[in-house]
Amino acid sequence: MNLLLTVWNNALMPLLNWIISTLGPAFVGVFGIIAQTVTAALGAVADCVNRALTVLRELAEYVSLVLQGQWSDAWQSMGGTVSEVWQQIIGTVRSAADAVVRVLQSMFSTVASIIGSIGSAFSGACAGLLRDLLGWSAVFGSWTLFSLVGTLMVVLAIRKVRSHP
Repeated sequence: MNLLLTVWNNALMPLLNWIISTLGPAFVGVFGIIAQTVTAALGAVADCVNRALTVLRELAEYVSLVLQGQWSDAWQSMGGTVSEVWQQIIGTVRSAADAVVRVLQSMFSTVASIIGSIGSAFSGACAGLLRDLLGWSAVFGSWTLFSLVGTLMVVLAIRKVRSHP
């Protein structure tokens, strides 16, 4: 029983905490990207339906005006319909482009967050390694690649000095 508790406290619990802290932001980011993509797709579908209904309504008005013999009003109605549909097409393309930009920004932000989480976990592991190997209990701040490499070189040098009497 004591062995199980030791394995849980020293191996499994830290591993699970690391997985959750490292991959948690990634899952949140991925689900956010999926939600944005679905929202943009549904918005595009709604715009298409709206455009189709507008065309049908204006077409019905055009036919009604032609049947009544009001040619001038019919042509004005058709011109207004074409203009309105064109504006809707422009708006849909603009919305789609904005949605793509937002999705790409979210993807890059998520990737940066994942890389930051992995770097943070790595620096925490190095700090724990230094604490365990050297008995240091200092609080380590944010680490850069150069300070990690330098610290590891110092640790290796100290271990080499300790191994030679």
